[in-house]
Amino acid sequence: MDFESEYSSDPAIVGENVAQLIDAGAVGINLEDGSSSPDLLCAKIAQVKRTAARLGTVLFVNARTDTYLRALVPAEHRLGETLARAVRYRAAGADGIFVPGVGDAPTITALVPAVKLPLNVLARAGLPATPVLAALGVRRLSAGSGIASAAYGLTAAVAADFLRHGVSANLAEGPCPTRKSTPCWLRAKASAGLHVLRRPLSLSTMAKESFHAAYFKPVSAAASALNYSAPDLTRHAPRSPRTRLGGYVHLPRLLDKARAVAAGRGGDFHYNCPFDVKFFAFTGLKHVAFTARIKAGKSDSEMLAYVESKAKPRRNAWEITGWSAWMEQWTVSTPDAREFFSKIHRKNAPQRADIATWFDWIELDDYVTFGGRP
Repeated sequence: MDFESEYSSDPAIVGENVAQLIDAGAVGINLEDGSSSPDLLCAKIAQVKRTAARLGTVLFVNARTDTYLRALVPAEHRLGETLARAVRYRAAGADGIFVPGVGDAPTITALVPAVKLPLNVLARAGLPATPVLAALGVRRLSAGSGIASAAYGLTAAVAADFLRHGVSANLAEGPCPTRKSTPCWLRAKASAGLHVLRRPLSLSTMAKESFHAAYFKPVSAAASALNYSAPDLTRHAPRSPRTRLGGYVHLPRLLDKARAVAAGRGGDFHYNCPFDVKFFAFTGLKHVAFTARIKAGKSDSEMLAYVESKAKPRRNAWEITGWSAWMEQWTVSTPDAREFFSKIHRKNAPQRADIATWFDWIELDDYVTFGGRP
């Protein structure tokens, strides 16, 4: 289980906490250093192992270092610092090393033989395919909150579209398999020989994600009659950026904008904006060719088939899920963007403290632009 930062900076208290976990049946835990000193995690690992020995059990301790995930040191020193910490954590009694944030084959290749313990990495966009990870020597692949975030993100997007526009078509997007079906993650785990870890979304995050579904309401009685095959963005907003098609966030919104702009009904919405550019960059598609298909009157399903057949490189489902999760969490990264973000935020709803990502910002702006009162 994920013991996070062990809920105390006192190794003795950490030992008491882990004793309760062992009593509840835990056989393995993650311990993380975060922004704390490696010395502290070494002390905690040693205490946890002593506690397990005293209780007559073997507890697998997976030591997580956030050198990459939190960029604790400059990029050029990250590998060396990670290896140094791994050596210390192994000496303290760790049974495995978890390095979330690592995503390239050369770094993984350097880590595997040097850490001398099973290496655990975190699923993310751009990570090598699971069979490749296994061949490189990775022994664990953790989804973290990715699967749950994707599920709640899809739920929020479908609910928002349903509540806001009465759209029912998306209810059939990615239905859950029956109990008799073998979940795809189990098949991937078996074929790759990796131990796949999954962690449920915390209640606080669930509440935050679910908020988007509850917040948006139809702004007019005619909302349910909107025609997304010929959207008029002078009268209504495009679909939420969280709405997915084929697993891609933003794609339905991109299609709405492309159709509206092609028909001269784009209003103040921009086609081939930075969000659109990120989609085209991820799929390797050219917006000119994409637009030509739109002008030919292709439907959502036909456009998805086009994306899936022409994407370079061809993207796996886990890559699309990772990219979509990253897009949903994309935040302001430059001073100019932060100034623009804050300006519109203050104009639309200065009292809203939950507007943190660009998707939050877009949904709020759409809502206010077409008559909503936050």
